[in-house]
Amino acid sequence: MSMNENISNIEQQICSLSEQILHHPDDPLLFYRRGAFYYALNKSELAVIDFQKAVSLGLNVEQMPYYSFLPQYSYSFRDNLVLGIFLLLTVLFVIADICKIIFSL
Repeated sequence: MSMNENISNIEQQICSLSEQILHHPDDPLLFYRRGAFYYALNKSELAVIDFQKAVSLGLNVEQMPYYSFLPQYSYSFRDNLVLGIFLLLTVLFVIADICKIIFSL
């Protein structure tokens, strides 16, 4: 599969997930998966928004391995490491936001 075909497939997945989100806006897994696809396309701002939304909807990131969202695509160890660090930082930002809310009360 060529790089252009991979990009096209990822864009199709994003469209499909966006449609599903319209019908199931409270499903954190849909946001998590779409965020992962955005990240795969180097759209990190959109990915962060979706990851944060997934966590705010109750996604338990401790039970959700960061590599499970794209099982049909093969990534190198470096790509998985970068994505894992990215997801960890996203979670830390969400925790920081929660702490700001708690301590401002």
